[in-house]
Amino acid sequence: MTHAGAVGVLLAFASLLALALPLRADTIRRALVPSVVLGAACAVGVWSPLGYVAGVPDLRALAPVAGLVVTLLYAHAVRRPFATVDRARLIAPGVGAAVLALSLAVVTFAGRRVTPLVLAVGVAARVAGITLGTGSIALEHAARLARRCAAGALGLFAGTLVAPFAPDAGAPVGTLSMLLAWPWLERHLRPDEGRLLDACDDIERGLRHATTLTDLATAVLDPLRLASRNLRAPAALWVLDRRESLRIDVTGAAAAAPLSLEGERAILSWLRARPGALFVDALRPYEVRRPELRPVVAALDAHGCFGALPLVEEGELVGVALLPRGARRDVATWEEETRLLEVGRAVAGALTLMEAVARGHEREAAALRQAAAVEAARASLEAAHRHALDRERGARSLRAVGSLEETWVGYAAPMRALAERLEAAATGDAPVCLMAEPGAGAVAAARLLHAKSGRCAGPFAVVDASQLHARDALGALVGDARGEQTGVGWLEHAEGGTLVVEDAVALGHDALVALLACVRDHTARRLGATEPYACDVRVVLVTRRAPGELDLPAELAARVGATLQVPPLRARGEDVESLALLAIDRACRALGAATVGVTPEALAALRAYPWPGNVRELLDAVEHAVARTRGARVTLDALPAQVRGAVGYGLRRDARDDEGDDEGPYPLDDA
Repeated sequence: MTHAGAVGVLLAFASLLALALPLRADTIRRALVPSVVLGAACAVGVWSPLGYVAGVPDLRALAPVAGLVVTLLYAHAVRRPFATVDRARLIAPGVGAAVLALSLAVVTFAGRRVTPLVLAVGVAARVAGITLGTGSIALEHAARLARRCAAGALGLFAGTLVAPFAPDAGAPVGTLSMLLAWPWLERHLRPDEGRLLDACDDIERGLRHATTLTDLATAVLDPLRLASRNLRAPAALWVLDRRESLRIDVTGAAAAAPLSLEGERAILSWLRARPGALFVDALRPYEVRRPELRPVVAALDAHGCFGALPLVEEGELVGVALLPRGARRDVATWEEETRLLEVGRAVAGALTLMEAVARGHEREAAALRQAAAVEAARASLEAAHRHALDRERGARSLRAVGSLEETWVGYAAPMRALAERLEAAATGDAPVCLMAEPGAGAVAAARLLHAKSGRCAGPFAVVDASQLHARDALGALVGDARGEQTGVGWLEHAEGGTLVVEDAVALGHDALVALLACVRDHTARRLGATEPYACDVRVVLVTRRAPGELDLPAELAARVGATLQVPPLRARGEDVESLALLAIDRACRALGAATVGVTPEALAALRAYPWPGNVRELLDAVEHAVARTRGARVTLDALPAQVRGAVGYGLRRDARDDEGDDEGPYPLDDA
C-alpha cells in the first residue's frame, strides 16, 4: 500500500506540477523533469539486478494506481466548468497517464523480452501528454479519447483486482474482465448518460434529409428537446438573415415567428465576440465579479436554456441554436462542447445552403412575377392597340359618300320603278330594307331616299357592319364612354339624318337590340354610361334577303316599313354605257391623265358582260382599262380578259331578250 500510494502521489505531482508552471518558453523543459524521474523509477523496478530495491514499488501495484489517477484527471478535466483552453490542457496528460498504465499492465503479465519496448512506449506517451497539455494544444476529439482511455484504465484496474482470485489463470481472467468492463464503463462515463451526444448524432443523420428550413428546424430542435427529457422545452433555432425564430411544438410541427435582433442583443453580441458554445453554468460563478455577464445569463435563463450554440459559416454568425435545459442539471462537459461545435458547423453549412437556395427561388419567383407583369402589360397594350384599331375601323366604316358606286344612274325601267317606290317610302320614318347584291348600288338608292325625305338637310351616314367584329359593333353603334375620351357612335354621327347599315346582320345580336331601341324609343346608351341619350335617326338596312328570312330581332323585322329590291347591273343594261362613261371620266381625273373616249367594240363588250360584281366590278374594270390606254380612246384590248370574252355571250343574251322582256324579279345569285 505504501508503494502504491507513492506511485499515485508521484503521478499526480508530475501532472499538476507541469500544468501549474507558467506558459513560457522553458515550460516544456520543466515538464520533462518529473516524467524522466518517473521513467527512471520504473526502470529501476524492472531492471534492478537485485530483483527488488527498497522504496521502488512492484509493477503490479503501479497499474491500478495509474488507472485511478487517470480517472481523476478525466473527471477533473471534463466535469468542472473551466474555460475551454484549461480543460484541453488537462486532457492530454490524462491520456498519457492511461497509456503508461496500460504499458505497465502489459509489463506485469508479459515476459522480460518485451518489457523495455512496452515500458518505453508508456513513458513516451506520458511525456508527450504532459508536454501537449502544457503547450495548450487542444485536440478536437481529445475529450472522447480521454473518456475511452479512462474507461480502459478502470477496466484494467478491475482486471487487476480479479486476477488474484484465479492464480492459475490470472492473466486470461484479468484480461477478460478488463475487456468486459471497458464498454460498460465507457458508456457510463458519458456525460448526462450521453443524451446530448446521442442528440448530436441524430442531428447529423437528420441533416441528410433536410431540404427546407422547416425540415432543418425539425432535424435540429427535436433531438435537442428529447435530450432535455421535456417535450415542452423551449428549443429554438434563430435564422439571422431572415430574422426568424423557428420552434417546434409537442407534436414536432415547426413554426416560424419574427426575431427581434435588438431584444437578443446580449446573446448575439457575446457569440459574435467569442466564437464558441455559450453555457450559462460556466458564466454563473463569475456573474458577481463581472457585471457584463449578467445580461447574458438573464437572457439564457429567460429562454429556459442552459446554453447557446453559434452557427458560424466562414467567420460570420448565420444562426443560433438554443439548447433547452429541461430536466438536465449537469454542467456541459468539454466533450459535449466539442461535439456541439462539430454539429454546429454542419448545421451552419446546411442553413447557408438552404438560404442560398431560398434566395435563388425568391429571385426566380421575382423574375417570374416581373415577367408576368411585363406579359400582362404587353397584353394590356395589345388589347388597347386592338381596341384603338377597332375604333379606327369603326370610324373608317362610317365612310363618306360620293363614289361612282353611290351615284344614282337610273335610265333603265327597273331603276325608274325603284325610284318611284323610294319616293313613296321617303315620306315616313320607319326603317327601310334594301335588298341588293354586293356592289349593286344600294347606297345610291339610300341616298335618293334620303334626298326625297324630310331629313335631306341632315347628315347621311353609311357604315359597313362586316368590317367590325360583333363584339366591337355595339360600341361603334352607340358609342363608348369607358375610356378617357368618349367615343362617338354611328347613331350620334347620323343624328337628325339617315344611317345606312350595309350587311346589317353582321352587327350581332347586342348591336341589333340597341338598334331596335333606337328605332322604338329614339334613345341609346353608350358603353360604360348610366344615362341614355336621345337619337333621331332613320335607319336603312342593306341586306341580301328579306328581313323575315334573316337572323334579326323579330320586333325589328316587324318595324321595317318598306322592303325594296335594288336590281343588279345585269338587269339594267341601258345604264351600263352611262356608268362606263362616268367611270372613264373619273378615272382620268384620278390618274391625272387627259380625258379619253371609248371605241364601239369596247362599249359593246361592256354592255355584253353580265357583271357578277355589279357596279363595283364595272368601276374596277374601267379604271384598269384607262390605266392601260395609251391612245385617245379605250379599246377592246385594254379591257380585262373576262370582259373581252363576253361579246358572244352578249349576242346570245340579246337574242333571248328579243323573245321576251325580263321584267323581274331579279335573282340575287352570284352569277
